[in-house]
Amino acid sequence: MFKATVFATLVASTALATQATAQQKDTFRVAWSIYVGWMPWGYLEESGIMDEWAEKYGIDVEIVQINDYVESINQYAAGAFDGVSVTNMDALSIPAGGASTPPP
Repeated sequence: MFKATVFATLVASTALATQATAQQKDTFRVAWSIYVGWMPWGYLEESGIMDEWAEKYGIDVEIVQINDYVESINQYAAGAFDGVSVTNMDALSIPAGGASTPPP
């Protein structure tokens, strides 16, 4: 019972924190690099499918191919993009714009 209560508290506080800091936007930039699992981003951009969906929902989505995978993550961390395609392990291990080694 204690674990369930702690879990529910964490979920609720995360949801409230997210709501408090979320801002409404209508323009988005997404970065991606060449990797077989991320090729649909290029297809969405070239085929016009993303433009159709963006128009339907009244938003603008710019999909940008970055030729260097790590640089795409760095640019996302620097705030140049609203989203980036990244592997799970890199999302956990590459710091968001900080040093790559932990402090002493």
